[in-house]
Amino acid sequence: MHTRQGYRPAGVPRRYIKLSEKFIGKHSETLQLCRSLENLVVFRNY
Repeated sequence: MHTRQGYRPAGVPRRYIKLSEKFIGKHSETLQLCRSLENLVVFRNY
């Protein structure tokens, strides 16, 4: 499921996602990579 808050895989606690977002947020390049990867995953789901 893709929302404005980001992609949240099933079975992954929201707490963990927030932590990873906070960590990744410090590295914009990594964040961009994750975003493009995320878009790829979402695209493949359709």
